[in-house]
Amino acid sequence: MNVLRSISAGLMLVTAVWATASLDRPRITSPRDGSNVRGPIVVITGTSDEESVRVSGIRGTEQVFSRPVQVRDGRWETSARLELGSYVIKVEDKSGNSSIDLKVGRGAPGGGGTIPVDRLRLDSPRNGSTLGGPKVTVSGYAASGRVDVQIDQGKRRVYSGRPTVRNGRWSVDVRLDPGSYVASAQQDGRRERADFKVRGETQKPFINVLTPRNGGIVIGTTVRFDGTSSTDRVTVSVFSGNRRVSRTTVDVDRGKWSWSVQLDPGSYRVSAEDSGMRSERTFTVKGNKR
Repeated sequence: MNVLRSISAGLMLVTAVWATASLDRPRITSPRDGSNVRGPIVVITGTSDEESVRVSGIRGTEQVFSRPVQVRDGRWETSARLELGSYVIKVEDKSGNSSIDLKVGRGAPGGGGTIPVDRLRLDSPRNGSTLGGPKVTVSGYAASGRVDVQIDQGKRRVYSGRPTVRNGRWSVDVRLDPGSYVASAQQDGRRERADFKVRGETQKPFINVLTPRNGGIVIGTTVRFDGTSSTDRVTVSVFSGNRRVSRTTVDVDRGKWSWSVQLDPGSYRVSAEDSGMRSERTFTVKGNKR
């Protein structure tokens, strides 16, 4: 009986270790493996713990596209123009890779991960969001051609343009003063809109880790991180040497953020980052007093 218990415990440990390790690989969350989607524009989304991934599409022996994609808050998204046929979509980063099989058809069900040919989408800014100015990016998806984009502040139109759709995406960059706005995108009788606000920036963008102090000592195994940021959210990572032991994304409330995590005794480095900015501190966890 003890032998059986030992074998069972060993199998459970191996399974747990394998499951934990497998989660580190980048994933494709949409479209689903083996699905049929409608082309020609296919949206591909997934997850990763790294800062960027490379997404590739292979048809037979031909690689039809391969591009780097930035990861934000653990998620990434890209789109590709794919002709009718069968494909292997692959995503890879420093930790590994994964892939799915995909069929693109003219009349296949739309499903997750696709945009029908006549579909227009405005995906940024999100409706009801508040953005840091003065530069604001308005972007979305469309099959081809040009998209009519307008930005209004009350009854006053502050921007009007017709960006070209490239690889299924369109975008414009506009400088806006603090205030409330409505962005709209129109194409072939379809219209999408989003209400958003631009907050005033009284100083340059910033991000800081305030505690623990740099080189400080933490008594106990619960470590609380506090900081400030001009962004809406902050990605906080904790490293032991070059190995990341914990990571999360926290919301910034009135310029401040905080997060707590359990850590074993040892030396660590914490990094807070967003929008290309980063702040780091080193610290030591001593464990509980005796």
